[in-house]
Amino acid sequence: LEQDLPLLSGSRTGTLSIIKLNALSPARCNAVIRYFIDKKGFLAPAEKKLQHIISDVLNARPDVTPCVHWNGAEVRRYQNDLYVLAPLSEHDESQCIPWDLTQNLYLPSLNRILKVDLLTAIKSVDKEKGVEVRFRRGGERIYQSQRNRTVTLKNLFQEMRIPPWERGRIPLIYMDDKLVVIGFD
Repeated sequence: LEQDLPLLSGSRTGTLSIIKLNALSPARCNAVIRYFIDKKGFLAPAEKKLQHIISDVLNARPDVTPCVHWNGAEVRRYQNDLYVLAPLSEHDESQCIPWDLTQNLYLPSLNRILKVDLLTAIKSVDKEKGVEVRFRRGGERIYQSQRNRTVTLKNLFQEMRIPPWERGRIPLIYMDDKLVVIGFD
């Protein structure tokens, strides 16, 4: 199983390829998934949950994002990759957090720190204009200098293959009510 994991890796680091898993025998597929979950540090699911992973996640269409969860873990699908994760923390995507830029900003719902350095790429950071951290609500656009045009976050996130459950948890930094930085990890 240890030798099989690299051969079964998905398109994103830390994932498994659903196409490759589906090519395995059912017994081998079950063993690989259990081993992968164990290697990620999670408790193995009960046999019934494992069967849900096979039927509801592996056999789902690539355009849906099913999730099977159990004791402190969940398995999700995005496109043709299988993810094993800790359950997502509670997070209010409607929050708007002012940031005075005098120090790093801690986001408790994400257990994450935004560093003031994140804004160093912006030449004219004007603290008087008001800097806020928001989260995705839909319809956001950002100017990309390398493309010399404005793009939608939806298209950008799709191009970058960011799973849907992560998109609403990515901090968006606004200055004077204009999206200026996307706070990727």
